[in-house]
Amino acid sequence: MHEDFHGKTFSNKTNRSVMDPDSRLYKKSNGQEAHLRYLVHHVTDVQSGVILSTQASIASGTAERETSLQQLAAIRFAHPQIQIRTLSTDKAYGTTDYLQALCEQGTIPLVSLRNLILEDTPA
Repeated sequence: MHEDFHGKTFSNKTNRSVMDPDSRLYKKSNGQEAHLRYLVHHVTDVQSGVILSTQASIASGTAERETSLQQLAAIRFAHPQIQIRTLSTDKAYGTTDYLQALCEQGTIPLVSLRNLILEDTPA
């Protein structure tokens, strides 16, 4: 018989994998189940379809943006001839700090709006 978990609260403080204690409970969106997992990040050149970087990270509220900036820096270091002019991402990347960091690197961010109220834009 299976235990009924409906209505119970789970968190990374109460649940850990015995096999992989670094994995974290994570769900992609509201209404989805949380599972113990890592995040996987890809930077892909849209014109050629070539994956320039792939990296896994521990799921957190900021991992996507932090890892993205690390990947871009690593690509620029390893391949200085590659010019990253634009970067297309989903709305989870649309924070003022992240957009500011991209603009400071000379990259134009193409990010979906999180809502119809415009946030501060980097100068």
